[in-house]
Amino acid sequence: MRKLLLGIALAGLVAGQSLHAQVHFSGSVGFKSYALEGAVTQAVGGSINSLGVADAGKTGFAFGAGGGFTLVPAGIYQLDMDLEVSMSFANFLEAGYDKINGSGKFSADGFSGGSATNIAFDIMPVHRINIPGFSLISPYAGVGLGLNLFSNNDVSFGPPTFSQPGTAKGSSQFQIGLLVFYGASFHFVGPLEPFVQLKHYIPFSSEYTFVEDPATIGTLSIKDAPGYFNLSAGVRLVL
Repeated sequence: MRKLLLGIALAGLVAGQSLHAQVHFSGSVGFKSYALEGAVTQAVGGSINSLGVADAGKTGFAFGAGGGFTLVPAGIYQLDMDLEVSMSFANFLEAGYDKINGSGKFSADGFSGGSATNIAFDIMPVHRINIPGFSLISPYAGVGLGLNLFSNNDVSFGPPTFSQPGTAKGSSQFQIGLLVFYGASFHFVGPLEPFVQLKHYIPFSSEYTFVEDPATIGTLSIKDAPGYFNLSAGVRLVL
């Protein structure tokens, strides 16, 4: 019985140390290039007006942090489960308005604000390859799920488009999509692993709302949802 208890205790100690060694954290910076193009509509008083087709795509700075643990221990093949959280900013409304009416017209026509904050939660099963005899670089790839919260700021408007100044309420919406990612980490500074990563987010939704305020300028929507390409670089800390 003593030997059994000792064996269980030793196994638990080894497992605990192994699990602790498999935990990792990361931080990154980069940019997200958003694609958002489609027919724009304005709903006022129950009637829907078509405003044409707009390319509201925008590129914004992004920064993030993440963490995870290893499901399949390091060998030639390694499987990690990661969660990354990132934040970026883009003014889709201004980009789309200027594409339809001309560069700088959003401000010239009396509009301001409306920028969107995107908080992304990425669930990522990471498949890593450790090349025997060449431990400097570990390429990886995977397919996961992207959960994105978009929050548009309020839009202010006034002359010359409107005789009286006012404010329209920005919308907030939750988007889910497919996340395809790949990259490589580099092993040459102990527990710190620099990495370069690329992500492609493909949304499942088909509509995005800029402004949701029927009492003022109406509800502005586009028949598309923001997908993006994300290039980032950062450092991974393996404990």
